[in-house]
Amino acid sequence: MAHGYMSHGDYVVQGSQNCRVTPLDGIRAAVGESAKITYAQGCERWSDDQSGFPQAIKQLGRRTSRVPDKLDHRTGEHVDVNSLNLVGVQADLIANNTAALVQQFYPSEQGGNALADVLFGDYNPSSRVSVSFPHDVGFLPVYYDYLNSGRAIGDSGHVDTNGTIVFGHQYAIGTPQPWYAFGYGKSYSTFKYSSISLNKANTTPRDTLMASVDVMNTSPVDGTGVVQLYIVDTIASVDVPNRKLKAFKKKICVKAAPRIGFAWAIRIIALKAGPSLDFKALKDIKYASATLSVFLVEFAVFVPITYITSYTLHAGFDEQMSYAVLVFLNLGAVFGRFLPGLVADRLGRFNVMIMSSFICSLFTLTLWLSADLVEPHSLGMVISYAVLFGFWSGSAISIAPVCISQVCEIQDYGKRVGTTWTIVSVGTLIAIPIAGAIQQHNNGEYYGLIIFGGVLYLSSTIAFIVSRGICKGWALKIKF
Repeated sequence: MAHGYMSHGDYVVQGSQNCRVTPLDGIRAAVGESAKITYAQGCERWSDDQSGFPQAIKQLGRRTSRVPDKLDHRTGEHVDVNSLNLVGVQADLIANNTAALVQQFYPSEQGGNALADVLFGDYNPSSRVSVSFPHDVGFLPVYYDYLNSGRAIGDSGHVDTNGTIVFGHQYAIGTPQPWYAFGYGKSYSTFKYSSISLNKANTTPRDTLMASVDVMNTSPVDGTGVVQLYIVDTIASVDVPNRKLKAFKKKICVKAAPRIGFAWAIRIIALKAGPSLDFKALKDIKYASATLSVFLVEFAVFVPITYITSYTLHAGFDEQMSYAVLVFLNLGAVFGRFLPGLVADRLGRFNVMIMSSFICSLFTLTLWLSADLVEPHSLGMVISYAVLFGFWSGSAISIAPVCISQVCEIQDYGKRVGTTWTIVSVGTLIAIPIAGAIQQHNNGEYYGLIIFGGVLYLSSTIAFIVSRGICKGWALKIKF
């Protein structure tokens, strides 16, 4: 009903029908004080009593927005019906007093709010029906992929507006075609399909055939179009379905795209969405400490990555070798991006970040610094450092975002990650020029730059230790 009892389905907690937002509740919440909502029940679900019709029709007639409610209260397992008609006198109420119907299946506890969102346009629907709706129970079964036959569906019988009966085939009066076919759906947007093409004109059974189509939103409302790809076999020598759904895809189509282009339309959506930053979240000590830890590790990671090639040239090796060192670093990073993540699932993300940051600082302050101070410079030590640093620094890219997710609620994750990496971006911008300034201050020598990078990693190690303690505790065996 529009208000009162609501069915949530077969297997639900007893009494759950009273834990709900009804359609009337949802509509009232949507309009607030901006409009007056009047309600008349009309009839009971199963009753044949029409005494409430005049009041309901009177309310419908005096309103520009009319929302009659119906309920076909039949459900579910081992409870079948022999008719698809509405129960009671509901059909008599809505037959001549409505311009449109909204079908809402089991509405769930928030069904009233969901219905109001659709009715008032706050949500633009894009769903498509997964079953076909027949005109009557006598037309069952009805399904879209019925087998081809030698007789096409053609002159179906019907009754003209003047009452003349025109007899046809398949059914004397009526059509086997569904009222609403599989894949049908409505939207507040309209879409135009064009430039339909295939990547191949002829294929073999082993080929992959790709289809493409341009979808344009031709309405003034942003919406989501559902592209459905059906295939029809016109030469098969055996019975095959008349058509078969092979693929479908939802595509967001903005209203501005046809006029100013897709790229600018996406930019407009970003501007309308507003900034996704929440600096007030830094008042949360757990989130703030994790952000500081990530800031320091991202501050540190790009110093060796940026300067390892120029250092190799400075050490007296040729240009080809300097680029090769970067290849060795990335080779280690390939494994360093995912293997620490597997370990982190067992030991904890913060624990792995503590370990990897400390090892990076250790290798930087020992292996790389030693390679710089050894005369002549050791190419083997430089390559070893590049590979080992590449591996252990990978967690700064792959695990750091997960650390932020551990200290915030799911609904806050997007804004807080955006806030953290906005702050982190400052560090990545200034770390490289600061390191370069240190190198210039030391007359082109790299030992100061190397120490700077190692100290940054050591600082991030300490920061992760402190953040772990704040968030989870100081015991060594804690998995976090």
